[in-house]
Amino acid sequence: MTLRKCASIAGIVFVALLAAGSSGCTGGGGTGTGTTGSGGASNGGGSITVSAVPDTATVEAGTTAGFTAMVTGDGANEGVTWAVSCSAATCGSVSPSSTASGATTTYTPPAPPASDLSVTLKATSVVNATKSAIVAVSVPAIRVSVASTSANVQAGTKAQFTATVTNDAANKGLIWTVSCTAAPCGSVSLPTTASGAATTYSAPATPPPSPLTVTLTATSVSDGTKTASATVTVPVVTVSVTPSAATVKVGASAQFSATVGNDVASLGVTWTLTCSSPSCGSVSPAATASGAITTYTAPSTQLVGNLTVRLTATSVTEPAASASATITVTGITVSIAPSSASVPSGGTQQFTTTVDNDPNSAGVTWQVVAKLWCDGITVGRCNPPGEVGVIYLPCDGCGTFSSASTASGAPTTYTAPVHLTPPSQNGYFFCGSCGGSLFIVATSVTNTSVSARAGLTIAPISISISISPTQAKVALNAPQQFTATVTNDGTNSGVTWNLTQNGVACAPDCGTLTLASTASGVPTTYTTPSIAPALPGLAVMATSVKDPTKSATANVMLTNSNGNVACGAGSGNESLLKGQYAFLLEGAVAGSFTADGTGRIIAGEEDSTKFSFLIDATIDAATSSYAIGSDHRGCLALTVSGALTTYFRFALGSANTNGVATTGHIVEFDDTTGTGTRAAGRILLQDPASFAAGQFKGNYVLGLIGTDLLGARVVVAGTFPSDGVSSIATASLDLNDAGTITSQAALTNPGSFTCCSANGRGTLTLPFNGAWEASPFAFYMISSVEAFVLESGFGNYSGEAFGIPPGTAFSQSSLNGFSVLRETAQSASGPIVDIASASSNGTGAMTVNDNVNNSGTFATGSTVLNYVVASNGRVMTTGSNSPPVLYLYGQNQGFLVGTDPDVTFGIVEPQAAGPFSDASLSGAYMLGTENPSASTVPLESGAVTADGSGNATGTSDQSSSAGLAQNQPVSLTYSIAADGTGTFGIDTTAILISGNKLVFISNTSANPTITVVEK
Repeated sequence: MTLRKCASIAGIVFVALLAAGSSGCTGGGGTGTGTTGSGGASNGGGSITVSAVPDTATVEAGTTAGFTAMVTGDGANEGVTWAVSCSAATCGSVSPSSTASGATTTYTPPAPPASDLSVTLKATSVVNATKSAIVAVSVPAIRVSVASTSANVQAGTKAQFTATVTNDAANKGLIWTVSCTAAPCGSVSLPTTASGAATTYSAPATPPPSPLTVTLTATSVSDGTKTASATVTVPVVTVSVTPSAATVKVGASAQFSATVGNDVASLGVTWTLTCSSPSCGSVSPAATASGAITTYTAPSTQLVGNLTVRLTATSVTEPAASASATITVTGITVSIAPSSASVPSGGTQQFTTTVDNDPNSAGVTWQVVAKLWCDGITVGRCNPPGEVGVIYLPCDGCGTFSSASTASGAPTTYTAPVHLTPPSQNGYFFCGSCGGSLFIVATSVTNTSVSARAGLTIAPISISISISPTQAKVALNAPQQFTATVTNDGTNSGVTWNLTQNGVACAPDCGTLTLASTASGVPTTYTTPSIAPALPGLAVMATSVKDPTKSATANVMLTNSNGNVACGAGSGNESLLKGQYAFLLEGAVAGSFTADGTGRIIAGEEDSTKFSFLIDATIDAATSSYAIGSDHRGCLALTVSGALTTYFRFALGSANTNGVATTGHIVEFDDTTGTGTRAAGRILLQDPASFAAGQFKGNYVLGLIGTDLLGARVVVAGTFPSDGVSSIATASLDLNDAGTITSQAALTNPGSFTCCSANGRGTLTLPFNGAWEASPFAFYMISSVEAFVLESGFGNYSGEAFGIPPGTAFSQSSLNGFSVLRETAQSASGPIVDIASASSNGTGAMTVNDNVNNSGTFATGSTVLNYVVASNGRVMTTGSNSPPVLYLYGQNQGFLVGTDPDVTFGIVEPQAAGPFSDASLSGAYMLGTENPSASTVPLESGAVTADGSGNATGTSDQSSSAGLAQNQPVSLTYSIAADGTGTFGIDTTAILISGNKLVFISNTSANPTITVVEK
């Protein structure tokens, strides 16, 4: 029992004599409210106080403790009553339960609790039940501890363990138990001990197969819920081998030892050998004590490569315990460097081998081996029959060695053959293009079953072909020899010959060849056709038989007897084309050429939209020419320096007073497959006097058709002034880009121009809204008031610029009288064409009578438009869903830009005074396609003669998706009403502009175009 030593009996007496209350050694008090007595606590009112001694104590189960209460102010000395309380069901008891002041009661605790128990003893005054004192008693639980909580105990040995029990007043001691995961677990010598007394643990006699964990548990006898334990590990027998790995040559030996742990019997190990060979060598002695040496001796016979042997030491005491060493027995080994090589045909490569463990130092022999694949076709050819397999054969035709045998470390030089000759065997094939088909093999002389190989690729020198001549001009019905020279063709297989146009065979229409195949250097003779084909250009192609991916071509131009381009339209009228001519094919090419009147093109340059920028290219006079037939139809061949020749067909208008044509319609005429480039446009005689900056001066109106960077249709019209030096100060431009309208766009920076080359070429920059800034237009002067224009960079655009006569002031009256409007557009369903007669009153009203073919659907209609003409010639209209904008460059004359989603572009031209009739159309005319709106539409140029009585005949040349059609006969009837409207052939609508010009469209074609017929 533990008591608080704060007061003695004398102190108690002293406290009893205090009438008004006083302070004890640990408390204080106040008058009339009770005091805390010496060593205790008191509560009360009036003069009575209660205190208890001691006020705290620890009492173990099985013992007792005495407590005393003092009461002051209790004249009758009636004392106190005692009460016991706690949180458990059993709290213990006091006896007696009532005592006089200063008398002792005895507290007896309950049986040992499961955990420490707090008990309250309360002494209450009998006289005044509101006055009491409290004693705090702690009843501790029993505790068990083990002195050593873990230990390693080998099999067959012993160890002592001690447990201590605290708070066990009965001192009944402990019970010991043994448990484990795999029996036997061992035992203890004393299953019960007093607290602090030792018991002895005996481990199992035999080592376990794996470490055994045993738990020793000490349990209190007084309280079986109180335990403590120790963990015992019984280790296994262990074996280790030193060294764990070794390399031993054939017939040599090496020493090893095994250490055995936890082997209480000290029985050591036995030694065994395992390997993949019938003979693994030997070990002696076959059994050793722990730490003793055994000797391994390798086999004495030569090995193919290295032999891996496992030397195993096994515990005699515990056969499940073993360890191994890995022994590598090295036979002869061969390595080759480099391990792979690519050697060009006829080239050399050095190879070196290293031979290890060769007792004779005999080195290697060298050879090339080829891998052949079984064709797997004929049953029985492969092994097993019918199954695809491979074989390896020596290849004498696969190269040579400078030394067929070398010592280890000595190089040999391999020389690849110029022409590889692989081995052959029935039923197998050599795949030269397959990887891993050839090998350099080095074989040990001492042991021929040991070798090394390096992958070999013989890179063939690429076959190349040259052809002579590379280009030729050959007259119709004439021979021309061509010779192909093939290099690096070891089999001299030669070439095959073909005649092609646009990559498609064209013989016999384009000529014939005497030999379809020849050896290298042997010529074949090409004979031209007797009649000019539609395309007078072709390629003579020689293709390697050995390597069909290699070929060479010679470009041939067929000529007439004068050496000019052969023309299916005829020749003999070349004098009609003499001088400098500007040409424009919409969206494709613009340029200028100089014709000498005899069929020769003697100078020129051109710009093309084939690239994303313009290239000013020179026309090659040596390979450019033309021919003109009697009906003014002709052929034109233009070759740009360093490029292929482009062929055209054209038709010329009537001649001027000098007998020279001033205008013509032209189509590109070389798309034999219908999938190439097709374009149509015009030829105009140039005035060289206009080839100067001072001639490009004044106000101009620009009209353009093309595509934007995304390939969508774009049309532009506008006006700008030129200062005649280099500057374009302002501009007003209207655009329709795929239905997006930009109105009266101004320049973001001043524009500029340069003018001109000897061919009338200049450049023009019109920067607005960031477009066209870095990509100038090329233009070709026709006269001071007309130029062809082409742009490539921010899309492809082409058109014309017309000068406005000086002093012109546009007004409402600038549209007055009759005019003819022709328009093209592109809808989702296809091309749209419209020719219309228009009547303007000069004050702001215009009536337009349309004739529209929308992709094969024909309709007519009449629309009244109101218009306002600005002083710069820009005309704003109203009165329709998508009112167009016009830019005038003359009376009733200008360009039209639609504001519709189909992106309409048009030309307005004044109509001559009527009345008209069939007789108004009489004489010789040229015809051609104008402003085609899609690549699908057919293009043509031709010549017709109208008799003035409603009949017309002639010939045209056509380029369409079906290819080329030359010399197509034209025979039709026409009719002209008094207002100029009528027909020009079956299912057509025509409008006569004047006796010199008519336009017409097909009413039924799904790919309609506008055709212009003019003198």
